[in-house]
Amino acid sequence: MLKYWQRILGSLLLVSLLPLLSVLHLFTGQQDMPVSRQGVMDLRAWDFRHDGVVKLNGEWELYRDALLTPGDFSQADPGGEGVPVSTIIKVPDKWNRYLSDTGSPEARGYATYRLQAMIPYGEDVIYGLRTANIRTASKVFVNGQEIGSSGSPSASSSEGRQENCIN
Repeated sequence: MLKYWQRILGSLLLVSLLPLLSVLHLFTGQQDMPVSRQGVMDLRAWDFRHDGVVKLNGEWELYRDALLTPGDFSQADPGGEGVPVSTIIKVPDKWNRYLSDTGSPEARGYATYRLQAMIPYGEDVIYGLRTANIRTASKVFVNGQEIGSSGSPSASSSEGRQENCIN
């Protein structure tokens, strides 16, 4: 009879302790994770093999009413300001309030998000990028190359094609 109660108590302890430990690990593991600031994320000190994946959370540049490509940034005037940033936004977050100049939530619009990631130079590493859920048309560029898309982004809803691909 004692073994029966020990098993019940052990099972209850295990069932209640495991979720608590995984939540604790989730919060403590993200404390040291890099966060982007002013549209730049420094990953040069991050050891992907040891520390794992990085969420690209933080402050991203937003270019309102513009569908820009890497060429738009590389062709900026030398010594000039380049393409003017509309605002800095928090990612992940709802972007509706950033679409208008006044900050009032808009249901329609288009924009370009931009994040520059600084990675160690000269390492022979293959990086990957996972997008969980982009609810409208999108194109993703890395180092000037389009690496993924969903739908067909356009300034006009009649010209574009919306798609919601969940990877």
